[in-house]
Amino acid sequence: TGRIDETMAIFSEDSFAKEWVEAIIRNTAPSRIDEIGVYAVSGESRAVNIHRSHKSNPAVAGKLKSLCIVDGDSSVAEDQAEGIIKLPGQVPESEIFNYVNSNLDTLAMRLAVALHLSSTKEEHVTGVVREVSLHNRDPHLLFSQVGIKAGLIPTNIVSSAFISLWMEGNLEQVKRIADFIEKGSIEAHAEKQNA
Repeated sequence: TGRIDETMAIFSEDSFAKEWVEAIIRNTAPSRIDEIGVYAVSGESRAVNIHRSHKSNPAVAGKLKSLCIVDGDSSVAEDQAEGIIKLPGQVPESEIFNYVNSNLDTLAMRLAVALHLSSTKEEHVTGVVREVSLHNRDPHLLFSQVGIKAGLIPTNIVSSAFISLWMEGNLEQVKRIADFIEKGSIEAHAEKQNA
């Protein structure tokens, strides 16, 4: 039928973590993107509880492998054997933003283009990012503030641009998360074959 059934569900704390995980899957396992659902469930405890519930429910566990990816500052311990891993850093938005901000001298032109601006706007983009880094008080608003100050660029375009640059510069961390997902995906296929 051309329809691909999901073999794995990944639960994350919020929509930004979901976007980050989906970007990693898109870039490291594009052939599996249709098989893996990533779900933002509003909070670490909900993500972990839903994941554990899936794992313990025989009606679901045999059909859909479950993983949980929580923020770096989560009180939940990382336990890959239990299907739980943490994102790098503390607060995901800050981790991504701070990497790009710290490397802005070499990334400004690429960031401008990723924000759908001319490459000649790199100085403007540098100024915007530096200003936001100085005045931001809520890391959840970093990308919307950059978007507003850079010229009303939608937040999802801004966050996607920052995530992409972070991924290119943090290949080991990307590989760590991708390997965790790949291992879960292989287990999901094996479980489905045995069912």
